[in-house]
Amino acid sequence: MNKAVALGILFLLTTCTNPTPESIQQNLIPAVIIGNQTPTYPIQQRMAKYNTPGVSIAIFNNNQITWTDTIGVSDANQQTPLTTHTKFQAASISKPVTALGILKLTQTHNLDLDTDINQYLTSWQVQNPFDEPVTIRRLLNHTAGINISGFQGYQKSDIIPNTVGVLNGLGNTPAIEIMITPGTQFNYSGGGYTILQQLIQDITGTRFQSYFQQAIFQPLQMTDSTFNQYPQTNISLAHDNEGQPHPDGWLIYPELAAAGLWTTPTDIAKFAIAIQNAHQGKPGAIIPQYLANAMLTPQNNWGLGVGIRGEGTDQYFFHGGANPGGYKNIMVNAFNANAGIIVMTNAEQGNILHDELIRAFSAHYNINVLQPRHIQPIPLTDDQLARYTGTYQYREAGDYYLNMTQGEDNQLVLHDPNDGMTNTFLPVDDSTFVEIEEGFEVTFEIDPETNAVLSVDYNGVYTFHRVDDLLN
Repeated sequence: MNKAVALGILFLLTTCTNPTPESIQQNLIPAVIIGNQTPTYPIQQRMAKYNTPGVSIAIFNNNQITWTDTIGVSDANQQTPLTTHTKFQAASISKPVTALGILKLTQTHNLDLDTDINQYLTSWQVQNPFDEPVTIRRLLNHTAGINISGFQGYQKSDIIPNTVGVLNGLGNTPAIEIMITPGTQFNYSGGGYTILQQLIQDITGTRFQSYFQQAIFQPLQMTDSTFNQYPQTNISLAHDNEGQPHPDGWLIYPELAAAGLWTTPTDIAKFAIAIQNAHQGKPGAIIPQYLANAMLTPQNNWGLGVGIRGEGTDQYFFHGGANPGGYKNIMVNAFNANAGIIVMTNAEQGNILHDELIRAFSAHYNINVLQPRHIQPIPLTDDQLARYTGTYQYREAGDYYLNMTQGEDNQLVLHDPNDGMTNTFLPVDDSTFVEIEEGFEVTFEIDPETNAVLSVDYNGVYTFHRVDDLLN
């Protein structure tokens, strides 16, 4: 266990004289802890804070689903209570389910994970300018060099392209193509999974949904799962940052393999347990042990369809899901510790909430999956804070700007007018600030001669350059 959080874990466990899975939802742990003592919060309080109308949870232990629960409603206007059978858009959790279907297909149709996929595709072909082939294995672990990380969805009134239409760029995303030499680096790609979607249809000669119903959903008794984009009963609507229902109810995703699954935490728990059973070589598993082992063998922290982190009893596979319109979900299976959790939410800020639940789960089962960050903020004067305020530009996107303003209580506030999001930061040294809800960092670059602020690095991923003078 991470010793840095041992005190916090001890505090949580000693507040529950007889800890049970139900106690997880009453002891949510935030991303950032100021000081040493770990505060915990009941889920209802955090749902209100993050404008999340509904949450559905499933927990499994020792290869059995041990606890399920739902809190809140599927429609903030109608106040329809959730049930454990209420379907959510799984978003990118569709990918690991697709991966299982693909691995099953390789077994039943004698496909090679490392053969050029063009040998199997009949309705569409990958145009490959490189010497290295695009293979099933590389598509599954995001090393095929394919573009399009994610999809934005369609209104129900839009013209919805079929799979080949998506591949050819006839929808609202560019044509799917190879951007990087296959096999050379990790590049997360929903576009790659759309190629796998076409593979299933070409090999089986059936609809994508029909194949999964027969090959995966029925054998695993995933009775509340479907790739049908227009489910009729017991579904949760999507909700925005303010917790208001999406005007269309939800968006449509013809990119079924990457983002189109409707399901429940209970069904995803069945899926996760099935992978674990196969990995352990149990009789009657959905796929052979050698395929499950391939699925859980990490390359760049990624297996076939799932992320893999940790070592020993702390090793786990996982996948998150975030569809525009308002669904945020997480699946975690600490398969060596025989414990896992699935959380599905129906709002844009549900990702912060489900991470707090994962920290509570980690504490409850004493597994190092996701831990809070402890910080000791330093005090800055108003003048010191003011030097960082202003407008910053992400030059790679041209007209993408962020505004940094001074908040109360030693804080900086970042406003993103592009999506309406606001983040609040506390200083941990003269140039580094930590976001108080999600724990990521911004670091300012200072000119050593003029002491002027030049740019801000956003969590080690994006650099925004200060442009106040250019805009005045």
